[in-house]
Amino acid sequence: MSGTTAFNHRSVLSASLTMFLSLGSLLMLAWVFHGRDISHANAASVQDIGTWAVVSSPVPITYSLNSVAAVSNSDGWAVGSKGHGPNGVSYGPFILHWDGNKWSQVPISGTMPFDDLESVIMVSANDAWAVGGGDWWGDSFGSTLHWDGNTWDKMGEDLSYLKSVAAVSAGDVWAVGVYQHTQLTIPRTTIFGSATTHWNGNTWEGLITIGRSGLNSVAMVSTDDGWAVGYRTWVYPPGEFQSLILHWDGKGWTKVSVPGTASLMSVAMVSPNDGWAVGKEGAILRWDGSTWSPVSSPVTVTLYSVAMVSSADGWAVGDIGTILHWDGSVWSQVTSPVTQTLKSVTMISANEGWAVGKEGTILHYTNFKRMYLPLVVR
Repeated sequence: MSGTTAFNHRSVLSASLTMFLSLGSLLMLAWVFHGRDISHANAASVQDIGTWAVVSSPVPITYSLNSVAAVSNSDGWAVGSKGHGPNGVSYGPFILHWDGNKWSQVPISGTMPFDDLESVIMVSANDAWAVGGGDWWGDSFGSTLHWDGNTWDKMGEDLSYLKSVAAVSAGDVWAVGVYQHTQLTIPRTTIFGSATTHWNGNTWEGLITIGRSGLNSVAMVSTDDGWAVGYRTWVYPPGEFQSLILHWDGKGWTKVSVPGTASLMSVAMVSPNDGWAVGKEGAILRWDGSTWSPVSSPVTVTLYSVAMVSSADGWAVGDIGTILHWDGSVWSQVTSPVTQTLKSVTMISANEGWAVGKEGTILHYTNFKRMYLPLVVR
């Protein structure tokens, strides 16, 4: 009798263990396949885990990366400067390409010995623009480069140091920057102001706006809706005095009312009624369709770039490796793997992006979603 009882106990224990292991296997399968429905399971909860990590850079630390853009996880560009001499003159520009495995330097057609490259955009894999410029004897000069799928070619020079470029389409591209010219008079006088130039599909058309100001960034929503941000100043050399925001309505650029005194460094638009601008002193402004208003910032360092995925997902980067994230409610500082200044951020999707900066710094963002299924056994 006792032997029979022991046998039954072992059978029950074995059956329970088998059922427990099977249940564990089901839970693992549910996790692996991201929460496929199983009996008596509550709704799944999702946790997002995102990480910014350093990626190997093919350039020395004397180089500075100023801008990055990408159209896919296997096609992106970054541009910058090889550094500056004691007189402040640039040692020249460079361009990097991401092919899905590594970043590598590519040649530039034409000579640009004293230029920096400040901004790059991708209209498509076979259509990209890079802009920049420099200063020489009190005059600014700018350059535009175009990628046609095979080579980067210099498309001409501009009278303005171009800081940023944005596109509506292949035949509708804007670049903004600073116009500066020293007149050889006694005493010498310098004229400077914000500058805009437009690519109409055939040529660049310059529209210089003089007014003791400069533009650092441009973002376009459509052919007749765009924004440019920068600074206003009263004295020369330029000393930042007040935030500056210009709006493009399809006919002209006009100044709009803006709060704050910090120079604005970057602008990004989600829609005609939702936009962001960031700048010095940790300044963050938001456009709601009618006004630009200050938003609480968790930092006081300069923010150089902002990129939005959606109205509830955005990123900003800046001095000492600062990285901020917008979750739809607040901007919060997230862990950064570097202390070098970050100059530009771009997002391919909510799950992947790039940031670049001084000393050839390159960061890659990846966001993996894991799903946890609490199981309720009745």
